[in-house]
Amino acid sequence: MKVECFPLSKKALKKTFVTILLLAGALAGAHAQDAASVAMPFSRIERNAAGLAMGGVYTTINSPAAAVFGSNEFTGEVSAMMWQPGSSVLSSSDINASVAYRIGDKLAVSAAVALDNGAKIDDFASSDAMIDLGLGFKVVDFLSVGANLRFLNSNIAQDYSKTAFSADVLAVAKFSSLRAAAGVRSLGTPVKSAEGGSFKLPSSVTAGVMYDLGFGSSTIGLGADLDYFLFGAVAASAGAQYCWNDMVSLRAGYHYGGVVADFASVGAGVRFSGVNVDLTYLAGGALANTVMLAVGYSF
Repeated sequence: MKVECFPLSKKALKKTFVTILLLAGALAGAHAQDAASVAMPFSRIERNAAGLAMGGVYTTINSPAAAVFGSNEFTGEVSAMMWQPGSSVLSSSDINASVAYRIGDKLAVSAAVALDNGAKIDDFASSDAMIDLGLGFKVVDFLSVGANLRFLNSNIAQDYSKTAFSADVLAVAKFSSLRAAAGVRSLGTPVKSAEGGSFKLPSSVTAGVMYDLGFGSSTIGLGADLDYFLFGAVAASAGAQYCWNDMVSLRAGYHYGGVVADFASVGAGVRFSGVNVDLTYLAGGALANTVMLAVGYSF
């Protein structure tokens, strides 16, 4: 699903910068988390190329509740991601596919599939799979609610796999150039280890904001997400997009904390006659040199 480009007023730019700074400032007192104590961390990786290029911003871009406000009736995307392709240990590949369909001006349905294949070590390659089904509904003109149900499966050792179910529930409000979101993500069933221990999913309370500013045929979008995980950690994603004539886009962002390693991101996209091609590159830390390529179509 692409980030929408709306030509809008300049009036709220200062407020947007203040909002993003406040979200980032909330990280100051956060404590580091033990990611190994959380099950299915792959479920929190943003699979939309545009959102990933903006640091992983999700709530106001790619959630079912946000789809209700989309300008397109149909949006579909197929993407491939190579995690650290130069590493023999950490290298893995992902294939993702998603569709969203807006029915009238009040309802949207969505579906997505993600398949992750890890590097082969000692004749075994780990794998993860995720299936999403989403529904968004516009309650009033400026407010929508949405839910995303998710099936998760992970094969992490020979003859051992684990499954779980989770759900995201979000509300998105749209006021002219500003979109704001709040809700909960990854609420679901705990996962049992091979030794009988119990591991919780990366559940969080989340909030997000997105503001679009127009300059003639150009627009700038500024977005941020903030997550407070129920085990005490904090994560934030923030990013920006420049869009020219709804055809060429440049993006950059940063993700901090949570169950996904910190990373900086850059990306670019082109769109013509409903077809979009987007490229995203991650830099820094454990995810350095990760690349995602996506091809989509919308009308």
